[in-house]
Amino acid sequence: MSGNYTPEKYMVGQLSESWELTDQQTMTVHLRQGINWQDKAPVNGREFTAEDVVFHYDRLLGTGHGFTAGSPYSAMMTSNWKNVTAVDKYTVQFNFKTPCGGIAFMNIADPAAFNWFEAEEWVALGKDALSDWKQVVGTGPWILSDFVTTTSMTFNRNQNYWGHDRRYPKNQTPYLDSVKLLSITDTATRVAALRTGKIDIMSGVDWQHAQNLADTDLQKAQMPAGSASGVTFRNDLAPFTDIRVRKAMNLAIDRQAIAQSIYHGLTAGEPAGVVTPLYKGYYYAYEDWPQSLKDDYAYNPTKAKELLAEAGFPSGFKTNVVTANSSSELLLTYKDYFKSIGVNVKIKAFADSRALEDFERAGKHDGLADSGAAYDWPPNRTIEQYYSGGVDSSVNGLKWAPDPVIEDLHARFLASKSSDEVQTIMFETDKRVVEQFYGVFLVIGSGYTYWQPYLKGYSNELLGWGQQIMWSGLWVDTDLKKSLGR
Repeated sequence: MSGNYTPEKYMVGQLSESWELTDQQTMTVHLRQGINWQDKAPVNGREFTAEDVVFHYDRLLGTGHGFTAGSPYSAMMTSNWKNVTAVDKYTVQFNFKTPCGGIAFMNIADPAAFNWFEAEEWVALGKDALSDWKQVVGTGPWILSDFVTTTSMTFNRNQNYWGHDRRYPKNQTPYLDSVKLLSITDTATRVAALRTGKIDIMSGVDWQHAQNLADTDLQKAQMPAGSASGVTFRNDLAPFTDIRVRKAMNLAIDRQAIAQSIYHGLTAGEPAGVVTPLYKGYYYAYEDWPQSLKDDYAYNPTKAKELLAEAGFPSGFKTNVVTANSSSELLLTYKDYFKSIGVNVKIKAFADSRALEDFERAGKHDGLADSGAAYDWPPNRTIEQYYSGGVDSSVNGLKWAPDPVIEDLHARFLASKSSDEVQTIMFETDKRVVEQFYGVFLVIGSGYTYWQPYLKGYSNELLGWGQQIMWSGLWVDTDLKKSLGR
């Protein structure tokens, strides 16, 4: 299993040393002693303690330290959280509203940003300080030393970082003196920089550019992609309340043709539900679908038109899709396929993803939404994607109409008492999403990660935001780099 979810039995602590389920509504966590904030103002290297943990969650949940309202951006993931309290200097308790023994640990182990901590002294400086990168301070291996909007981020080594290389426990990390992340929007330019040694490691290389790198000495790993792209329906509004309409729009899509044209055969062209195919046993595998269900997802524009006519739309209808990426090749392809059955889709593009998210949370969209699926998130986030949370609730960003089956699965999830039970619930949720045609999705193809032969310590980990600890185990063979002329 790979992705952003690791079952509890494989997890090891970072800021925490150990944890136990005190009861079905309480998780006790023992912090690692000897961790210090980075040595910069306003925290100046003081020790990280339980009070820091409590302050963060009070701010997130609106449960203390002067905070009375929770963050709407984490509400979906923390709907069952009551509060977090300090037992002593190095022990905290996570208290939940309902019994949730099977997922209590999952909540605090989630790698999402809502489990990252900010110093109380930094927050006290006010809004301007929080938006000033020069004042960012944490406990991690890297200290942000330079930031150029849309261009680059540079991190310097935290000399007082507590971590050690798990492969070589005597070695303190990080090894490198600095790490620079470059933002290069043009793919050809990125690949050229990689080829010439200006970039040491890069992920997300597609099949075409991979061919162009075939004659290099670069190291390469094919990274499986278990996510999906496509559109979701505003299924609390007509015409998408009618399953025949949702089914018809799936029948309009030739996934096999898209797999060959856009993804050049690097995907099987299969439809998807809410859980990534990377998580075996958690998702409803396509090969296990009955033939009748496979037929309802197969390319069949004639049947699609028949279903639209049965639903009262013999001439089709007009709708729109909201997106922050109006140039998406997949979205434009979908638009053409929908048009072939009489569904004319207008693309409403937003300047950025945050503006789009705010628009959707306010329930202002009335048609389709450019969306992902087959999530490789931890189950506690994935389970929320098709849970209504109340149609008008801010936790329900895409305004799903309540599905009684999914509402029940969500309640069972919160009350689950074991990892095996969580797995069963996720499988049933994925099956329900597929059977109800809640989106038009295609599992996307895999990509490649390339790195220079002199870069050592990389073991095919996923690259992306939140990977600073992984970077701390990388080092450069300077003699090899010099011999290669880079």
